[in-house]
Amino acid sequence: MQQLQRKQAGKTELAFGPIPLSNQLSHDFLNGILALPWVRNPTAQPNNIQITYTSDTGLVLGPFNLTLPPNGSVLHPTIVNLVAPLYFTDTAFSESFVFEATSLSGLPLIGEMILTDFFGPDADGLTDDDGMWLDFGDRFRMGSAMMANTADSVLVNPELTYQVGDPGVTTLMGIWNTGDVDAGPVSIRYHDRNGAVLGIDNIPSMPAGSQRLIGPGLATSPNYPAPGVFDGWVRITACKKGLIGWTMRQTEGSGFQKVYGETLHGTNAKEPGIGFPAAIGNKTWVRKVKPVSQVWDVDDGFWWPGYTNFVNDSVSNIGRYVYRFKDFVGGASFGSASFSGLRYANTSFTYEDELVSTPFNPALVSGRVDHASGVIKGIGAIGDPLYEWQFTDFVPFPTCSPGNP
Repeated sequence: MQQLQRKQAGKTELAFGPIPLSNQLSHDFLNGILALPWVRNPTAQPNNIQITYTSDTGLVLGPFNLTLPPNGSVLHPTIVNLVAPLYFTDTAFSESFVFEATSLSGLPLIGEMILTDFFGPDADGLTDDDGMWLDFGDRFRMGSAMMANTADSVLVNPELTYQVGDPGVTTLMGIWNTGDVDAGPVSIRYHDRNGAVLGIDNIPSMPAGSQRLIGPGLATSPNYPAPGVFDGWVRITACKKGLIGWTMRQTEGSGFQKVYGETLHGTNAKEPGIGFPAAIGNKTWVRKVKPVSQVWDVDDGFWWPGYTNFVNDSVSNIGRYVYRFKDFVGGASFGSASFSGLRYANTSFTYEDELVSTPFNPALVSGRVDHASGVIKGIGAIGDPLYEWQFTDFVPFPTCSPGNP
């Protein structure tokens, strides 16, 4: 799941945080993270940039001054070099960093933060019995998100799912006050898919530079909903602008264990956009696009099928809407029936496999949500991990079988 990015005039600063660096947190993905910031110069001119990292204890790494060539980029390994050796020791630690990149040339920047995790929990639990708190190579997964170029007072996570069992899904979030003043109080409201409030967490004070992690059992979110939530959503509201943040979904179980996520809505100005007009027959729709998804024509029992979801948090009802898909190979069109509407604070969700019929199995498709009015915020999950996809140079591989490694 990933958002394409566009160059935005005047957006010369990028930020990302919090970046948890820990071997003590209660959620596996938050332990053992090796963060790789990727900053790109989307212009035709050399771009002088400055990179800094700041921890929640006040430690500052940098500044690092670099020159990015026209349309060039940098993958910055400072956090990896700092923390990787610690994960191989018996030192217990839990710290958090934030990342900032600024163009000294006054030119736009775009960026991505890649959160890799090569560690699993210790074989006997989170205990120091073998000189390490984590087991290296126990698994590999990563989540990534756009870096923020805009801070706001309202952030939205359009999908909240918390399921335990096999498989299980836990939605995690992180927020950072990038502003110069206290943004608090901050309210975190958890909704189910029909708009009902499942719980509210309040942060009375969130001083400048402070960071918070949100998830089951974490200190910031004692009122996080109980397991059993599917396709809800979250609104985070501060009293002052300054917030940015991300969301990740940690999956567990006997199948492939992956992490996927994105930036919280409200942190990237013109991204991901409000949609564009699309005329079909005698009707003009508001369209939002998912460029690529992986679908299977039949129910294969895959753990993580591709899906699309969105929340209406803009108008009383968005009116009629429809899911549409187009096959990459043959150009054939598929879709759902037209739905009568979606009320305010409600979400819509669809798995994609059963909506597409194609001789290629698996198949690559592009997706669209066409709706009558309003602005929707959504997430599109491409579907199963690459190991399950059996991709060959990004071409559908028709002999793939989910039962074969």
